[in-house]
Amino acid sequence: MAYAFAVEVSGLRRAYAGGRGVLDVGFRVPRGSLTGFIGANGAGKSTTLRCIAGILNPDAGRIDLFGAPAAANARLRLGFVPEERGLNPAERARDAVAFHARLRGVPRREAYLRADALLERLGLEAYRTTAVGRLSKGAAQRVQLLCALAHRPELLILDEPFSGLDPLAQDDVARLLSQFREDGGSVLLSTHGLLAAERLCDRVVVLAAGRTLFEGPVERARGAAPDLQAAYRDLLEAAA
Repeated sequence: MAYAFAVEVSGLRRAYAGGRGVLDVGFRVPRGSLTGFIGANGAGKSTTLRCIAGILNPDAGRIDLFGAPAAANARLRLGFVPEERGLNPAERARDAVAFHARLRGVPRREAYLRADALLERLGLEAYRTTAVGRLSKGAAQRVQLLCALAHRPELLILDEPFSGLDPLAQDDVARLLSQFREDGGSVLLSTHGLLAAERLCDRVVVLAAGRTLFEGPVERARGAAPDLQAAYRDLLEAAA
């Protein structure tokens, strides 16, 4: 089915005890785009991403995936890497990637072929039989990204994918995401700041205190940076 936007969010609200959470978030991720999701800790990025992935239920608002209201079958077409990494430390890297592919319906032999190809693509082929718990933090994080890619999703949702990676590993992941986009995929990734998104993303969504401040091309966000900073401070003060 043809669709213009991989994700459309409008009026999203998800409250927590103490008043923090998502108050009014809306944005769109065009098909084939690499969209940065920007905001400080507590801005509402992780809550929004978990609502899109179906891990949390919003209190209000609408989420569309691939041109239709979000449903379980649509969520099979996305890959999600949460900020809290959660692979079984006793599982071997190759088995972990193949397991996640099989969860999404990929036959066993094909799942292992994909696992081997992806591990080689990120230079991790030497660690195929290494337990995840024995990998470095950066290597384990890259394996988790491959788990999200193994079933060949149409949309990748990544929560702080570069956190804890050294510069070389960050470059490897950036190249992988660029290739995923060139192959027709869409990406929504969260990060703490505009500078981190400028190098890779073509669009950004800026959140502060649970609200959308800005949505648009990176070039416009760069030009509007002083206004965004002022609005960000105002929203933080209003939410205090």
